[in-house]
This record gives sequence, C-alpha cells and structure tokens, in this order.
Amino acid sequence: MKRVITAIGLLLVLVPCVILGDWFIVGLCTLICGCGIYEILKTGKDENWSIAVYIVTILFAFLLFSWAFVDAYIGTVNVQLAIPSPFIVKDNIVLVVAFLLSLLTVECLSENFHVNVAFYLFTLTVMITVACQGLIYVRLEHGIQGCAYIFLCSFATDVGGHVIGSKFGKHKLNEVSPKKTIEGAVGGILFSTVAGSVLYLLFPFFDNVPFNEIFMIFVSLIMGIGGVIGDLIFSSVKRQSHIKDFSEVLPGHGGILDRFDSVIFNTLVFLVVEAIVISTFQTLF
Repeated sequence: MKRVITAIGLLLVLVPCVILGDWFIVGLCTLICGCGIYEILKTGKDENWSIAVYIVTILFAFLLFSWAFVDAYIGTVNVQLAIPSPFIVKDNIVLVVAFLLSLLTVECLSENFHVNVAFYLFTLTVMITVACQGLIYVRLEHGIQGCAYIFLCSFATDVGGHVIGSKFGKHKLNEVSPKKTIEGAVGGILFSTVAGSVLYLLFPFFDNVPFNEIFMIFVSLIMGIGGVIGDLIFSSVKRQSHIKDFSEVLPGHGGILDRFDSVIFNTLVFLVVEAIVISTFQTLF
C-alpha cells in the first residue's frame, strides 16, 4: 500500500511538471540531480573519503548541470527569465575534463580514495547531471510528447518487468539482481515497445524522418532494453556498496535513483538516437 501511495504522489508531481514545462521541468530535474548526487556520495560514507572528494563532486555536478543558466545571465543587464538550452557542447567538455582531472588529483593526495572509485564517481555523476540536462532539453525541443515518451518507456519497462516477472519469471537474469528474471526483462521490453509506440502514433514529435512510425517502434524497443540495462547498472552499484536502497526518500521505492535509474539511462539513449540516427535520416532524406 505504501508503494502505491508513493507512486501516486510521484505522478502528481511528475505529470504537472512535464505538462507545464518551463521552470517546473527545470525544478524537477534539479531535484532529481541533487538527490541523485547525494545518494551516490552517500554510498561512500563508510570509506572515509576526504572532504575534498565531496567538495569537488558537488561543485562540478552543480556547474555541469547549471552552467548554461549561469552563462546565459552573466553580464546581462535586463535579465530575461527564459530557459537556455542546457547543452553547450564546448562548456560540457571543458567541465567534464576539469572534473575528471580534479578527481584524479584528489585520488593522488588521498589514502582512502582509490582510482577505481574516482572513475566510478566520475561516471555516475556525469551520467546523472547530463541526463537531467537532457530531460530539460527534450522538453524544450520536443515538448510534452518527447518528455512523456522517455518517462513512459522507462516506467513501462519497470511495470512490465514486475508484472511478467512475478507471474511467469523462472530463469534468473543475472547475479547482480537475483530477483530479476529473463521473462521479466522480456516483458518489460515488450511493455515499453507497445507503450512508446502507441504514444508516438498518437502524439508524434519528430519531423522529416521517413517511415517514422515504424522506426519509432524500433526506438521504443531500444528504450525498453535501455530501461533494463539502466536498472541493472544501478543495481550493480548497490550490490557493490552492500546497500538495499540508495535512500528512503520515497517510501516503498527507496531513493530517487531507485525510482529514476531507467529514466536516467533512457534519457541518454534517447539523446544518442536523436543525435546520430535521426540526424542521419534527416540528412540523407
């Protein structure tokens, strides 16, 4: 019952933010990003990391996520509260490289912060912040439909995996998440494929892509696979950190990363599909 109530509460927050867009989606992504970084840093609480690790990670996560907004208003006399595109490639590259160099420097000067942990922290921090940037970008560029598509495919994968896995699951998927089954993974992928395809057929959001309805069935299939992989990635992190949930902020669900793991990964998948596949189609045709 607690899980259902929390899920309803999440929908009451997510749906208005996606529909209203503007600063509401920025606020939602800021919350996801902030809580996600906190939960990742929390996994190192028993490893006696240097305070410098936390300072560097929080600083660069903040800069990477918000620099587009800061840059848009630096030197502006009459500030216009318009949302800039969060993707400024040059700035992102500079900040990501600076973050990596800073973490590796801290690793060299710390006894309890090793290079493998530095790369783990770097990878997940960049994943979370860039994915949250991506959600804002998708809402700006593709409207409610594009943003809803990512959430729907991701949540459909979770629901399908739970429903099919609990009823028909017999074969273990892997050792990372013992409760997940092959049947559940296939069910989740099918749920995502159907849900994403139906949404796109009703509310298309790509232009100038030939055979786009058929193509988006394939993309929805990829998003389903991405949802399964995203879930497994963060399950692996929890297993390595010997924790059940990232936090208890969402009763019955765990932490923000427990609930939005597949959304984070699928946002990156969507951005890759848009940048490479869609752009290629539009150039060729």
